[in-house]
Amino acid sequence: WDQNFPGIVYIHWLSIAVFGDSALGFRVFDVLVHLGMSWMFYRILRRWLTPQLSFFSVLLYNFHYLTGGFGNAGERDTYVVGLLFIATSLFYAIEDHGHSRRFASIASALGAGASMAMIVMLRPTYAPLFLIGIVFFWSVPQTRWRALVSYAAGAFIVCTAILLPYLLTPGGIEQFYLCTIAYNLQIWGQLRLPLFWLVLRLRNQKLFVLSGAIGLLIALLPALRRHPRVVAVFRHVRAPQRRDALLILSYGLVGIGSLILMGKYW
Repeated sequence: WDQNFPGIVYIHWLSIAVFGDSALGFRVFDVLVHLGMSWMFYRILRRWLTPQLSFFSVLLYNFHYLTGGFGNAGERDTYVVGLLFIATSLFYAIEDHGHSRRFASIASALGAGASMAMIVMLRPTYAPLFLIGIVFFWSVPQTRWRALVSYAAGAFIVCTAILLPYLLTPGGIEQFYLCTIAYNLQIWGQLRLPLFWLVLRLRNQKLFVLSGAIGLLIALLPALRRHPRVVAVFRHVRAPQRRDALLILSYGLVGIGSLILMGKYW
């Protein structure tokens, strides 16, 4: 039981329950998760990109993951990305059809809240992602209140389920506080490396920088689309709405902030 990140325990439990406790079984689980993530990633990208560009982007993501070697296999951040794809897909489902499908919008918000809460339980430095969901639902007036209530309910269910073993154990809540909250605040409460090192380390992450730059340009397209050169380069890209652009930028900022907090600039 990894008490510092209690959420990952349930993912490991699911893998063992379905595929057994061997390394091969966990690798099969990991591959199946990535196939599902690839499908969700493609569906999300199709909101702005052509089918060809979306497919190429999915291939680029998987290539980057596979070339990372065995050290990337089964890392908790992998499942954070998968849960983020789920939550984002549900955000857009509510945005597109929530005003006409009441039950579906409630279920989608419930699932989005559960996904975001699970992300926080996997790695607490991603906690601002949950707040991004609140801002997103607040910006959709047709379904604002029922989506927010359902979103909070989904998060509450996940957090309660994860804390339940501690609640049923004498002194469990105190141990959870010491081993999880207090420990993580001590580890991440201050920068472990000078911020200047971020630039130096990113020099070795050319693919990461390139992907981030392209995502940033797409997010800024509504403001840049009047420039003829920008229009020529991104002529096959549909400019995202303001809400979409803010969502992309917010995800990127939270990811960079998490890297800085953990001091992991490599």
